[in-house]
Amino acid sequence: MTQMYIVRHGDYIHSEEPPYDLGLSPDGILQVQKLRDRLERENLDIDVLISSSMARAIQTAEILSPVLKLQVEIEPDLDEWRNQGVNGLTEAELASQFDSLPVDQHAYISPGPGLETWGEFGFRVCNALNRICQKYSNKIMAIVAHGGTIEASFVYCYGISPLAAAPFMMRLTPANTSITHWRYIHKVNAWRLEKHNDTCHLYDTPNH
Repeated sequence: MTQMYIVRHGDYIHSEEPPYDLGLSPDGILQVQKLRDRLERENLDIDVLISSSMARAIQTAEILSPVLKLQVEIEPDLDEWRNQGVNGLTEAELASQFDSLPVDQHAYISPGPGLETWGEFGFRVCNALNRICQKYSNKIMAIVAHGGTIEASFVYCYGISPLAAAPFMMRLTPANTSITHWRYIHKVNAWRLEKHNDTCHLYDTPNH
């Protein structure tokens, strides 16, 4: 039975200048260590460990790798919404420009040079998830990625068009190191959501 455990990376250090992703923060490392300890206790029978190509995701996957006894496979198409223009936008500039667009145009119009539309992002991630699930059919996958990747997994698993799902995708807000678990039920040819935004391993963490 095909299953995806999609894990959001830990808290990370963000720079307003390239490279924007400076890897996990001390809090993020602690979060991932707590997730690692949980996975060790639960002893899930994971077959493959996949990460986006962004530093915060790779570092998260590398902390989990010894417990899962798996090498990390890198999949760049699982990366977060891409903001790679020559003059990359700061988070504040990105939010301001994106919010200035009409809601019904979020999926179609890029807020800035080099920045994906939500439709392009959704299609990229859905295509990646489909390719991975075809490759690892009947396997249990641990996928370390991003909030946007998890949001797009709902689009993929529920068969929603990314062009219609842009506002919906932004309302799921998965937490750092949260687990979203999907199981494919072959008898009915459909995905079933087992859990979303599961962070019980962080309940004793300050500020959680």
